[in-house]
Amino acid sequence: MCARYTLTQEQNKIMAAYQVKLPDDYRANYNIAPTQNSLVITSD
Repeated sequence: MCARYTLTQEQNKIMAAYQVKLPDDYRANYNIAPTQNSLVITSD
């Protein structure tokens, strides 16, 4: 299946760039499927 994506950035870099706190169990994922839960950052 296509439409998979990756989330590979280090936790501290995401928190610094977006001024957010990530869950303690955050980990990089190199093969995220459309049906999996994943972190998403949105803006208003």
